Parts: sequence; structure tokens; C-alpha cells
Amino acid sequence: MLSCGNQRPHRLRRLRGALSIFLRNDKSVCILTIIILAGVFSSSRVTIDAKGSPTYNVAIVSYHFRPQNINITTGTNVVWTFWINGTDSGDVHTVTSDNQTQSGAGIFQSALMHAGQTFTYTFYSPGKYPYRCSVHPTTMTGLVNVTGPALNPPSSGSSYLPLYVGLSAIAAAVVIGGVAFYFRKSRRAGKIQPQTM
Repeated sequence: MLSCGNQRPHRLRRLRGALSIFLRNDKSVCILTIIILAGVFSSSRVTIDAKGSPTYNVAIVSYHFRPQNINITTGTNVVWTFWINGTDSGDVHTVTSDNQTQSGAGIFQSALMHAGQTFTYTFYSPGKYPYRCSVHPTTMTGLVNVTGPALNPPSSGSSYLPLYVGLSAIAAAVVIGGVAFYFRKSRRAGKIQPQTM
């Protein structure tokens, strides 16, 4: 029997009757839970980190970037991969932006890359980004053309703590409610007998 605190069970008959229309079986409970969780996720403005962003691949092979020029939208990850089977597999390369920050450093700069290694950069601002290999600057050049609105990079993971706590609380409530519903239903059917001492 459903009861809350000092309330008597007969006071909740109307509520139970109304809920029984919607909660006729376990499928309805699952569907209702999914709808509630979908509402929680759609109403919260959460920045998706780079793992959820689209990806564009550029090969570093035989002293060239392939493709040499690419067009992407803001929020896209570009992954440069130094192919092992190229004619330059014994050499090293970099991916170095010609655009500079106020301090004079390149907007993006890989370390020296050996065959089989990758470098990834996510573009959040529109613009043209010429780049080169700093070891072979005259023969290895490329261009990333970024269109779309400027985006804010994701913040540090610590700002997600309230979201994780909230979602954990929702998940715990759903699990506890499901277990309680199961035991209540099983007890009514006589499947679980109370133990006497």
C-alpha cells in the first residue's frame, strides 16, 4: 500500500487511481523515465567537449599534407596523421600554424611527429589558418578554411560537477523507485513473503 508519513492509505487512493492510468505496466514506467530524462538533458545548456565534435582527417605522407586545403565548420577537430608507409617515414614533421597569438606563438603547434603519430586541433573561430611543417616549410604547406559562428571552447571539467551530481541523483532516484516498485508488486503477488524472527 502506498503511504507517505502520517497520511492514511485511503487519502492516496485518488492519486493511485490517476497514476494507474499512466503506469499500467513496466513499459510505461520506462517510457515516462526516458521522457523525463530527455527533458532534463534538452533543457540544460551543456557544452559538448571536443569528443562529440565532427572530425576531419589529414594525412602526412611523402612530404605532403593530403588534402592540402580543407574547408570545415567551427567546432570541427582536424586530425593530422603521419602515415607509416610514406617515402618520408624515417623523417620527422610538425603541424605549425602561420597565424600567431599576441605573444608570437603559433595558434597551433605540434611536437616533432614520427611515423604513426597524430596531432589534433579543434577550430572554434572562423577564418583562414595557413600551416606548414617547420622542418620542411617550403614544400609542406596547407590551409584550413573555417566557416560558421565563433564557438566557446569547452570549460574545464570542474564546471561539470553540478551536472554530474544532478544526473547521479536522478539516476539513483530512478533505480530506487524501480526497485521499490518491483518489491511492492512482487509482495502483492505473494512472491516475496515477509520473514519472521
